[in-house]
Amino acid sequence: MATLYSKEKAKLFYEGILADELSLKPVILGIIGNIRGKGVLDFGCGTGRYSIIFAKRGANVIGIDKSKYQIEIAKKMNLHPKINYFVAEGSHLPRIKRGSIDLIFMNLVVPDIESKQRLAKVFSEIARVLKSNGRLIFSNLHPLYLSPAQDPYDRPINFKKKNYYKEGHIYKAQAVTTKGKRFLFTETHFTLTYLSKLLKDNGFVIRRILESKQLPKK
Repeated sequence: MATLYSKEKAKLFYEGILADELSLKPVILGIIGNIRGKGVLDFGCGTGRYSIIFAKRGANVIGIDKSKYQIEIAKKMNLHPKINYFVAEGSHLPRIKRGSIDLIFMNLVVPDIESKQRLAKVFSEIARVLKSNGRLIFSNLHPLYLSPAQDPYDRPINFKKKNYYKEGHIYKAQAVTTKGKRFLFTETHFTLTYLSKLLKDNGFVIRRILESKQLPKK
């Protein structure tokens, strides 16, 4: 949400990130459950590739992203009568009523938020719009991702071990799209300790933690 992706990078994201497709997507779709008739907020929806899936499963979807270019692509390529896309800053959502959302979905949004202060505001705002019995499902980068592993699909470039406990540490990373195109982008690191504290401070209860694993390319 924090990064204002260029038109070129928005097009790359529309192709799909290979590591996400191979690893995260199967886990995410396996835990979403029955969302027919539910109000779903796809927070940081990008080009709408999950929004369209949720809508086809019968949900009423709001897709928000700070990048106007990604929203433009979403409205053109992943349009559906059950989806309302609009550009929004995630820490302030005046168009969404308090306690109106059944499910908030945030796929790799946390690494795209530039500071502790901004992230705290985001969690406070999603707690505001979520129903008291609603669910928050979000994905984040596993600590092993930051180790010096040679992942050919998605990897950090200049992350240093000494900065692991530095909340809001910014570093460069590289990803590969489903069409084999490589590109660099900026990510922000937050520890699991800090994320769990934010959840607790905003009234969330952690029900499940699932770890995805890299699947071989077919």
